[in-house]
Amino acid sequence: MEHAVGELHPDVLRSREFRTAVDAFVDAVSLHNDIVSYDREVEEGTIGNNGVEVARRALGVSRREATALIDGLLTARVDTLAHAPAAVPPGAAGFTRSLQEALAGSYLWHEVTGRFGPCGAAAVGKPRGLGTSAGYAFC
Repeated sequence: MEHAVGELHPDVLRSREFRTAVDAFVDAVSLHNDIVSYDREVEEGTIGNNGVEVARRALGVSRREATALIDGLLTARVDTLAHAPAAVPPGAAGFTRSLQEALAGSYLWHEVTGRFGPCGAAAVGKPRGLGTSAGYAFC
């Protein structure tokens, strides 16, 4: 993203507020993926590093309770990222807005690809009818 929005000053990159924003973005992408990929990872036998599963086992709670816990962490990280443009040093607000857009894109990708369940293409207004099959190429 730095290429698209311009190089950031090293002092900005080292600031606590900027690092917090970047960490919130990374955490939000990862936590969201852990929630939506749980079933697939169980089926594939690759569930060991999934945050929902780690919380479930470590705390001895149900899947529903573990998912609620991870969702709470996810919500907190999204909230942190939402407030980041006002908190970061001057010149970094555009970068943090780009992180927000990238997070939204990650959510949309999970929705429309169908990778972790039924394709949600209809929910985002994909075209229907003759000649529109390319709109469903990834479902």
